[in-house]
Amino acid sequence: MGHPLPPGDVSYVKLLGQDIILLSSYEAAAELLDRKSAIYSSRPSQIMVGELVGWEQGIGLLPYGEEMKRTRRLLYEAMNGKAMSDLYPLQEREIIKFVQGLLRNPNQLKEHIHQMVGSSLIKLTYGYEVEGVNDPFIVLANEAMAMFSVVTAPGAWIVDTLPFLKHIPWTSFKAKAKEWRALLHALVDRPMKFTRDRIDRGDEMPCLVTRWVERDVKTSTHSKEEAEYNDSLIKVIEVHSSCFIRLTTLVDIVGRCLNSCGRSRYTSVVATFFALMALHPEVQKRAQTEITQVIGDDRLPKYDDRSSLPYIEAVYREVLRWHAVLPAGLPHLSVATDDVEFRGMRIPKGSVVFAVVQNMHHDPQTYHEPHIFNPERFLGYSRNVERNPESTILERRLRAAKTLLEGGVLYALACLMYIDLTKFVRFAT
Repeated sequence: MGHPLPPGDVSYVKLLGQDIILLSSYEAAAELLDRKSAIYSSRPSQIMVGELVGWEQGIGLLPYGEEMKRTRRLLYEAMNGKAMSDLYPLQEREIIKFVQGLLRNPNQLKEHIHQMVGSSLIKLTYGYEVEGVNDPFIVLANEAMAMFSVVTAPGAWIVDTLPFLKHIPWTSFKAKAKEWRALLHALVDRPMKFTRDRIDRGDEMPCLVTRWVERDVKTSTHSKEEAEYNDSLIKVIEVHSSCFIRLTTLVDIVGRCLNSCGRSRYTSVVATFFALMALHPEVQKRAQTEITQVIGDDRLPKYDDRSSLPYIEAVYREVLRWHAVLPAGLPHLSVATDDVEFRGMRIPKGSVVFAVVQNMHHDPQTYHEPHIFNPERFLGYSRNVERNPESTILERRLRAAKTLLEGGVLYALACLMYIDLTKFVRFAT
């Protein structure tokens, strides 16, 4: 079968008895994770975060199988571009509130970003109107976000290395897991109760949960098989709705151990944008010129303006390239029953595979002068338009979230172009 993997775009390390494969090029990731996805689409077991705390039903942690496929379908049906179109105004209003708050209190940049991310996702998911940074649902979501970062820290919990310890009573990690499990249940149950109460009163707001509940009500008119399927979707709402509140916290599993700077993709992209615009005012000036020429000065941009703002799109792509929202991807567990040959090398069965996206985005073989922030690399009139960083091997199970992330961030970036962002440099860096 060949020899253990040498250094290069495919690297190998053994950590605490676990074989780990690191892929650092688009080609290697496509060849292994995409073309052989049937082998590498599952997840390694994580006792603390999954079994003990309760995140095992989250879309990012589900092992590959029918439940994962059904959940992925649920997310796609709710969050594809067509389905999201009538909910975009909700997100627009939250982003405008974010800009207004930022102008009032520019020294609270991080707080405003976290509130904007949380309020946008809570509004879209539950139809709940957040009232400031101290809103109970925002506080709850932030606590759960911090908890998830701690509970998924690599090597932090001995039970992940020695699973038999989960059967031993009175251990400190089990006490902590019980506390965090209660927090997770509160994160799911409280906003769900709010939405269901409004539905019962007949004054529900447009949101994702309302759509799912309405689908459940219609099952009586469907076949038995379809009714059972729809019922299963509603059951997983109780867990997966929590993922929408801080959908992007799931990427933290690996990001923390490989220098990820963000606790959520949404938050990370917006924070990175602030830092880059503060350091590159010429980019913001050009973006402002494009907005003025296309839209004028009498209104803010809207989602429908996206196709008319190619430079804004290019800035968004360059921000994603500069600081990957999935720096090391998520862990892929090999379910092959034997070692697998790859390029004449041997990948041991049971290996965990990571696609190191940050390395791919800074590969000089793919991007010209990758150390330079240059949105023009993605414009159509450039001599050689470079690879869209969004074309990186993306988790199939998370692709449904792309519409939410992309639409919200692009709209936020376009609105923020009206502000002089250089004054935020000390808060953004």
